[in-house]
Amino acid sequence: MWKAETHTMVYNALNSLDASIRVQQLEVHGISTHTVGGTATVGFGEVPVPEALEVQIWVENEHLPVAIRLMTEFDKERGQASNAEWACACGESNPNTFDVCWKCGDPAAIQNN
Repeated sequence: MWKAETHTMVYNALNSLDASIRVQQLEVHGISTHTVGGTATVGFGEVPVPEALEVQIWVENEHLPVAIRLMTEFDKERGQASNAEWACACGESNPNTFDVCWKCGDPAAIQNN
């Protein structure tokens, strides 16, 4: 049962998608979670306040060290993936997040096969 006295917030996700990815990662490693927040709904034409979208991820205190390590590793892996580049045949380097070369427009899939 979740209680603030026996649990600690391990991560404050920016949105429910980020939270669900991280919750799944923790649960795969046998760490049960409790989430708080992320209940904002958006009406047509309205933009929610960013804080209303945030989701806190809480874990039992006994699992805190492993949970922190997993969140740190996830952030490191995600950062490395977003910093990776691919080289286009035209000689230009492109961030891994680009689907096409910014210089010549050739697709990344062709370059990386």
